Amino acid sequence: MGIDVQPWWYPLALGIVFLAIGIYIFERTNVKTNRILAVVMGLAGALFTVLGLFVAHSHFRPK
Repeated sequence: MGIDVQPWWYPLALGIVFLAIGIYIFERTNVKTNRILAVVMGLAGALFTVLGLFVAHSHFRPK
């Protein structure tokens, strides 16, 4: 029983979490260093999300 978590979900989930954290930090602060961190987190999140979608697409492609 439980949720069937397969490895191709990991980059997608990680990307969404990084993106959410980056947006949260960016909206909550005005400090330049924190804004740079937020942008880096957002870019990493976007990269992981695209990677996750690519991996998921490859996983579900008909053979």
